Amino acid sequence: MYNRQFPELSKKHRDAVVSGQYVAVPGCHASGFIALAAPLVAAGLIPADTLLSCFSLTGYSGGGKKMIAQYEADTRTPDLDAPRPYGLTQSHKHLPEMQQISCLTHAPIFAPIVADYYAGMQVTIPLFRQQLNCAHPVEELTACLKAHYACSPIVSVLDAQDVAAFGGFIPANALAGKDSMKLLTTADAKQVIDRLKRLTGQETTAPHNRPTKEQVAKIYALAAKLGWADDPKRLRAFLEKRFGASHPTFLDDKHARNCIEAMKAMLAGGRGERKGGHDGEVDGPADH
Repeated sequence: MYNRQFPELSKKHRDAVVSGQYVAVPGCHASGFIALAAPLVAAGLIPADTLLSCFSLTGYSGGGKKMIAQYEADTRTPDLDAPRPYGLTQSHKHLPEMQQISCLTHAPIFAPIVADYYAGMQVTIPLFRQQLNCAHPVEELTACLKAHYACSPIVSVLDAQDVAAFGGFIPANALAGKDSMKLLTTADAKQVIDRLKRLTGQETTAPHNRPTKEQVAKIYALAAKLGWADDPKRLRAFLEKRFGASHPTFLDDKHARNCIEAMKAMLAGGRGERKGGHDGEVDGPADH
């Protein structure tokens, strides 16, 4: 059996690699895109039919021995001194798995660029707020990714303020030579200012009748403990059945508190892996 899988994505994907007779893993650019997009699409934060784009910067070692020889030759041509976009016809060989494994309706517009440094890659997916099913993009995208990769020894998730550690820049070769991946969500200036105000206590209350970022993060963390990280439809089914909302950010503050208590009660009762009803609906304790 032939499997095209990304084993770091979930237990289901890892099991498919173990059981597959033939296995193909995504390409380097594709792995970065999938690591970001797939969990957010599965959680419903990015609709599957959204038209996405992807910018990816790579060092020349990714081109193999021939490209390494070109860049390191004494007689190299001046054009190698500058970044070089390629795949301009949107027929890059890794586009199919970027779409398939991320469960997207449409393949993204992909802009790969090779530059004059040896190793390391930086993959970026630009997003407009209007493309997202969430009220607080930075907090909620970060919380979703952190919950999804909570147990991963390879993939980790940074906070938006970690950009400051690089002086406002993110070097594409920061992880060169390492078998790891770091994910980061950032925002426009207004969102960053708002976040800094909250962190410094200048703004201590959340918008009226909306769940706080801590509540949203707690719901994702509890979902991971309940064993729902590999199947986000279970969290959605629970929310829809109990609270009439398809996503944590669509809850109000009261329902968010009730949801957290209900999920805690399910954990205490050992009901996390239980499936019931249609499409993975999960029965929880009654609201109080």
